[in-house]
Amino acid sequence: MTTLVLTKEKGFSSVIVRDISLVLLGTFILALCARVAIFLPISPVPISLQNFGVILMGILLGSRRGACCIAAYLMEGAIGLPVFGGGQFSVAVLIGTRGGYLFSFVFAAYLAGRMFEKPSSYVMSILKLSSIFALILILGASWLSLYVGASNAIFMGVLPFIIGDFIKVLAITSALPALLRFSRKYLCL
Repeated sequence: MTTLVLTKEKGFSSVIVRDISLVLLGTFILALCARVAIFLPISPVPISLQNFGVILMGILLGSRRGACCIAAYLMEGAIGLPVFGGGQFSVAVLIGTRGGYLFSFVFAAYLAGRMFEKPSSYVMSILKLSSIFALILILGASWLSLYVGASNAIFMGVLPFIIGDFIKVLAITSALPALLRFSRKYLCL
């Protein structure tokens, strides 16, 4: 009988295995967040928990692993795994009307990881998170405007999401101390 013993020794291969495992676990969590999707009749972009999950991955995994997690998530969807909003997948989703939002997630996760490396006040955390959510909306709406025009992109790709995104900002800010403690204690950041 073979017994696997986990040690705290950080050899190169154990760090790689840990990082890959965390990234893949993160893509699974993102896929679950994407399943919670409400498709609006006025917008080709669903309201979902994807951006919430993206920010969490950046905070929990750190900037580099968080960005790698999102890149892996996008690759999973591109090769046919049903991980995008509402269980959709394919390269067509990435280059379609939602592509800007999806690609902005890489930057958002990286920024979330960088911005929360050091503790922030409650108000500063709200401002930092709001700026990340705004970045997602700006990049996503810019891409969407290629398909529907600038004014329609704001109406379809920004306005329906502002209230929900602010609620997500408040939720993450409230949980931030616990998230950072968990990340530092268990995820070796």
